[in-house]
Amino acid sequence: MADDNKCRWSGGIRIDKPGSLNINMRSSNQQSNIMHVEVSLRGATFFVIFNDYNDIPPPYRIDNLSEVDVVFYQSKVADMSLRTTCRAKTSCAYSWDEPILPPTLTVGVKGGSSATYSLERLEEGEKLYYENFIYIAMTHTFDRQSQQSGLPSSSAIQGEESYKRKQLVFDIDISGSDKCVVLRPKEPGRRSQLWRMTTTGMLQNEAFIPPRDPRKTPSETSDMLVLDIAELTANPQRHIPLALRKADERRTATQTWFFDVDGRLHCNIGGLVVQARHGMQGLYNGGEVVLGPTEFTLQNRVPVEQAIERQKNLPGSGSLVVKVVADGPTRVLQLSDIWANQQPASQKSVPGSSSSNREDWILVSNERKMADSLVIKRPRVASISDAVDEENTKKDIEMVIWLRDGVGLSLVNDSLQELAYITLTGIDVHYLESSGEINLNAGINNIQVDNQLQTSLKPVVLFASKEDEKTPALSLAVTKLQTSTKTKTPALSLAVTKLQTSTKTVDIYKRLIVTLCKMTLTMEELLLLHLFKFFGMAQEESDVEKMDENHFDTLRSTSSETQAKRYFIDTLKLNATEFKLSVLTSPKLPPDLQRLKKYQGLFLVQFEDAPVSLDPYTRLHAFETQQFLVDSIAKHYTEELKSQALKLLGAMDFLGNPIGLMQDIQDGLKELIMEGNVSGLAKNVTHGLSNTAAKVTSTLSDGLGTVAMDSRHRDVRHAIKASHDGSSAGHLKAGVRGFAFGVVGGLTSVFQQTYRGVAEDGLVEGLIPGMAKGIIGTVTKPTAGFLDFASGTMAALRSSTSSASHVMPPKVRPHRCCANPAGMLPRYSRFDAKGLEYVQKLCEGGKQERYFAMDTLRSNPSDGMQVLITSECTYFLSMSDSLEPVLKVTHLELYHARHLPERSKYYIEVTKKASTELGIHSHSGGATKERPRVRCDNERIAKKVSQQINYAKSCFEELKQQVIVDNEDENLRLELPGPSYTT
Repeated sequence: MADDNKCRWSGGIRIDKPGSLNINMRSSNQQSNIMHVEVSLRGATFFVIFNDYNDIPPPYRIDNLSEVDVVFYQSKVADMSLRTTCRAKTSCAYSWDEPILPPTLTVGVKGGSSATYSLERLEEGEKLYYENFIYIAMTHTFDRQSQQSGLPSSSAIQGEESYKRKQLVFDIDISGSDKCVVLRPKEPGRRSQLWRMTTTGMLQNEAFIPPRDPRKTPSETSDMLVLDIAELTANPQRHIPLALRKADERRTATQTWFFDVDGRLHCNIGGLVVQARHGMQGLYNGGEVVLGPTEFTLQNRVPVEQAIERQKNLPGSGSLVVKVVADGPTRVLQLSDIWANQQPASQKSVPGSSSSNREDWILVSNERKMADSLVIKRPRVASISDAVDEENTKKDIEMVIWLRDGVGLSLVNDSLQELAYITLTGIDVHYLESSGEINLNAGINNIQVDNQLQTSLKPVVLFASKEDEKTPALSLAVTKLQTSTKTKTPALSLAVTKLQTSTKTVDIYKRLIVTLCKMTLTMEELLLLHLFKFFGMAQEESDVEKMDENHFDTLRSTSSETQAKRYFIDTLKLNATEFKLSVLTSPKLPPDLQRLKKYQGLFLVQFEDAPVSLDPYTRLHAFETQQFLVDSIAKHYTEELKSQALKLLGAMDFLGNPIGLMQDIQDGLKELIMEGNVSGLAKNVTHGLSNTAAKVTSTLSDGLGTVAMDSRHRDVRHAIKASHDGSSAGHLKAGVRGFAFGVVGGLTSVFQQTYRGVAEDGLVEGLIPGMAKGIIGTVTKPTAGFLDFASGTMAALRSSTSSASHVMPPKVRPHRCCANPAGMLPRYSRFDAKGLEYVQKLCEGGKQERYFAMDTLRSNPSDGMQVLITSECTYFLSMSDSLEPVLKVTHLELYHARHLPERSKYYIEVTKKASTELGIHSHSGGATKERPRVRCDNERIAKKVSQQINYAKSCFEELKQQVIVDNEDENLRLELPGPSYTT
């Protein structure tokens, strides 16, 4: 195409709207050159990407299965040069010449009718008609070996007769006034040689028929000229010339004709047939045609001068069936003769099927001579039958997988911190692969994603909402019966049907349907930023500053490969319609996450339980690249979320979540009306009002805490508010602690703020601002504490009145221990997870310690003992009270540990520095050492734990020698004085 200087421009396209389309550029010989165009919006720039269509099925194809040529062009395109002729028994690839005009195609038969079709609807359209006149020919004047016309062969005549190859047909002698019928050589296009037989058996000559619409039934009037004899009556004893006369009902006997099965032309008078005058000697140019008596010869052979046949001017029946079908990603306009559609289904030969000869189907791309024309096979997609032909011995593969307990996926970042734990239970997979297609049906009964961060506000991020949250008592028995007879609707279901194809650049799917049930999503800001960083969306500001515009252009070009694989999906549907959405903000973020939040431009507002309803994403006959489909899906759901802005606003915490209040009142009224449950109404209304009051008071307390201008006080207050366990007692306890902390902070505000101001800014600059902050804090801190108490009280009331729809499921498992003593990621152990939980509780508010090991020393319930070893200390804990250590030995004061057998008992003896504190009885070897002992159940445990304690001590000593590089140290420089020179 690049070498063709006369290649035409394509039609105009829109580049101000994201989408994909095809353009058609005609070569000098009117051959179609198709290219695919993608328009995508990235930021404020529209990117237009042109891709070749090599080895990719065309968007449209014209399959002319008929016996005649057809002409097609895009409707409303006036350029005559854009009209394409599709030869009989050929196929033509096509794309719209003018993409901005209506996508309809006009198709017509030369000399016949035309109609307009939409290629977007798979249906049968209007039929096409054309006049199919006939030649009345003398059979033996046509040599079948030289004229490969495909007509039935007549009786063979020996010798080289003079009438052979003359190709004589009936013609009208228009020079005379009587319009006699004579024999003339066949001339294509000569109207006087073309005849049409009416429904009553009359033969009309086209030269004397006015033009008419082939779609309409011809009107047989008395003024038309038909084949008749030249005399008034027929004589069975002699030959009478044939001529054209006006149709007359009284002359039916000589104006009604029929072709006999033996190859002769008869009228309604018995014993008379049409023949050439003077027998075989009359078979010449200008010979007269007469109606005369029948002559029989030996062996019942038809005399040469009486052998007459019909030859069609155009092949076919004169009526074409037109329908639009799908051939993979290609829409096919299929034209076929109506006679071919009426034959039995077992005898039909459909293109693309195993019974058809595919080598006969060609795409004529040039109208020059056959020697110079470029003839290529039409691009086609392998069908099911193709795969059967190629792999007859291939057997079906069926695989069924059922995982009742499912699988779990733990997300651990490079800092050895578990972010989330994904649980998929009840996995049911049915896979069936045959020679033609692959079917995959999969379902997941339950999905749950736990927030595994230590400071998480909510334990679960994502879970499937309960379906029958408010089941009336009257329908409870029916619901139980349905539950026992029908399986539970899966949380996620997937249905995929893929066709087996030989094309490497195209994958064809009949269907791709994903259905997600109603879900509850609670996204915390801290976890969201950690996930951004985990998936590589974080970027340093210095790297951003170094990027120039050319780098962005490089990213764009590499993200869209010109030879990207394309996917045709006949039905693509994503059903993710209903969500309960909550967003929780974090009061304090680490510096690296603060930079990431600024880079992403993330601004979140806190709200809870916003009901979100999204329309499903549906596309029919999609033929795009993977990146284009992903961008289209993302755009769809982004627009859907924007349409839910009013619901999100109504669930904001600073407004008291009015949407949630209305939903609780609605649920209460539903229980009252359908069940007569007054307590249910009171419970739901109380929950809604307490929830609104808790959110409003919490928002006010946060605002007053900001006005106090004391970041330390604010951080501690937020930690107290988040210290509850979700129960009513936990909320109430947190509210009381917040109130006490606010009162104490108000009483000491003036002194603390003044001291900090002087210590940080100096006496002159820090005294007055510190005193001013202290005076403000004297009022705001107790008020904020009182609001915290009110918020905690309302939250406790809310928790006590929560229904099943508001209850969040528990975590599947505790936090993972992500690092063993060697710093490697170990296998998950619930015992180690429990030990990590003990470490977090014992070190609350202090220095964070690394978990090393935990073991049971004595398993007796009455005096059971456990040991907890960390990077800083060794704790001996009672099994009755694990939060109060019986003995705590820091590794700073520890010398060593050993196992000691004594009187059939086994002890762990810990040698440490002496202290004045009273503890377990020790056998001190000197004034500066103590040797407390702890009894174990057996020698194995004593020996193992002693080794673990000594290993922790050695790791502690190594860490003391470690040089920790801070970010601020990178700017430090060692400056040495230069040499001094004296003169």
